[in-house]
Amino acid sequence: MIAWKNVTKIFSSDILAKPVKALDDVSFELVEGSMTGFLGANGAGKTTSLKIALGSTKASKGAIVF
Repeated sequence: MIAWKNVTKIFSSDILAKPVKALDDVSFELVEGSMTGFLGANGAGKTTSLKIALGSTKASKGAIVF
C-alpha cells in the first residue's frame, strides 16, 4: 500500500514571481495488487505527485507512507 496523506507542493522560483501550488492537500491510497492510472489536464500535478513518491522532489506539507 502507498498512501498520500495531505500532500501539498508549492513551487517558488523567483522572489518577484508568485508561488505556484502544484498539489493542494492531496490524499488517496493505492492498494497492493490493484492497477491505477493518473488522469488529468496539463498542470494537474500528476508528475509532481509521482516525483514526490519516488523521492526526487520533496513535499512542502504532508507525507507519503509506504
